[in-house]
Amino acid sequence: MKDQDFRISTIDAATTRALGAASDFAAEAPSAEPVRRPYRGVPRDFVERWPQVGWGKVTGAEAEWNAHARTISRWLDECGRSEMILARKRYLDAQRAVAGRARRKRYVLGRTLNPIAGQGE
Repeated sequence: MKDQDFRISTIDAATTRALGAASDFAAEAPSAEPVRRPYRGVPRDFVERWPQVGWGKVTGAEAEWNAHARTISRWLDECGRSEMILARKRYLDAQRAVAGRARRKRYVLGRTLNPIAGQGE
């Protein structure tokens, strides 16, 4: 029993010393305020490139600027989210219109809608 009591008192003394050292260090610290880091600024080409790249992880804004989605969301807020989303929508509509003209349906149920040049149907 006496050995156990001795061990407990030794641990308590060591813990007390460690806590005393920690409190001495805390007293030397200049301030107890949390460290504040500046946010990453909006890239120069964000407003021009956002409509083309969009949100995507692989080919979108996260890959383009190597930024987290929360950072990109903050950038959108800083640049005017509603205007940026509208610009993205207009860009996609224009892309669909161009792609729609290029990929018109030529065949329906195995039949050619428009005659192929050089072949009579």
